[in-house]
Amino acid sequence: GGNVLWVGGRVSGVIDWDLATSDDPAIDVAALAGWHGWGVAGGLAPAPVVRRAAVFRRSGPLQALAFLMRDGRPSAEVEAFVQRVAERLRSPGDQ
Repeated sequence: GGNVLWVGGRVSGVIDWDLATSDDPAIDVAALAGWHGWGVAGGLAPAPVVRRAAVFRRSGPLQALAFLMRDGRPSAEVEAFVQRVAERLRSPGDQ
């Protein structure tokens, strides 16, 4: 997210391409909107891409949980993460 330059609320440039890949642009939109606020999503891509990005956004906690479990993190850490996600899902607002 910090590698995206903005001018007047619009993306003006992208720097540091070392992790660039060719994949679904919705993944990038979800990441950028998560970093810069979901309100910018509509200005990043066409509506169908933004709708797919919303799916990636909502699946983020599941992906993080999968990484914790894959990495064999202690059960207390996994349980604490699940609690934080559950609390966030119960709270209103931009998630």
